[in-house]
Amino acid sequence: MSDTPLTQLTEPELLAQLGKELLGSGVGFGPEDTRRYRRFAEQWIQSRMAEIRGAVCNDDGVRAVFTRDIQERLNDFGIVADALATLQGHPPLTLLALVLLRRGYNVVCGC
Repeated sequence: MSDTPLTQLTEPELLAQLGKELLGSGVGFGPEDTRRYRRFAEQWIQSRMAEIRGAVCNDDGVRAVFTRDIQERLNDFGIVADALATLQGHPPLTLLALVLLRRGYNVVCGC
């Protein structure tokens, strides 16, 4: 992982990092791996979206975080990560929480 704070990474960078964490490091490196990691992370999120929505969309604390200014939301992403902690066995919750926060409540919760 880079030395850049997670809150300063772009969504594609967060997805690449999440994919790398989910898949583990391979022997290769370069832009193709980054694209593969991003695709895998996106597919992973989409395949679990109903479960993710169940964990975050009905949580009043998470709803309050989503309505705040983006910088405040990024600073408070721990609340979302805590809600996701109920999904046992799901890796890098902070990465997933940041991706969801960047997308916003309406996109994540289908409102």
